[in-house]
Amino acid sequence: MWACTHEGRQAELHRRGRGGASGGYTRAHRFADAARGIPFFEVDHPSTSDWKQQTMRGLPQLSAEVHYVTMDFTTDSLLESLPAAGAALDRVTLFLWEGVTPYLTEPAVNETLNAIREFAPGSSVVHARRPVS
Repeated sequence: MWACTHEGRQAELHRRGRGGASGGYTRAHRFADAARGIPFFEVDHPSTSDWKQQTMRGLPQLSAEVHYVTMDFTTDSLLESLPAAGAALDRVTLFLWEGVTPYLTEPAVNETLNAIREFAPGSSVVHARRPVS
């Protein structure tokens, strides 16, 4: 999941896994010029986040502000993890949640959606999932 802010707004994006379509890249890198000055909060499972940060170390500095947030959706709280990384609950936030829910229990999905509801009115979620085969 990611979060970014622009003019008082944030966007958050949740990703899981490694490789192109499953989180091995970041939108902050792909849209660095357009995202200049917008904080992004990239939330990943700890092992995925570690791998991603190691991979990104050799890349040029981004113009976008990226915060890597490690979190296990089955045991950790989004409402604790994001503010601890600097995200503000009172900012309108765009949540991009891709490729995560097939790996989670129904209670973990519901807890995450309930946490998103605590962000500022006008916040929204874009959800994409691929079936697990």
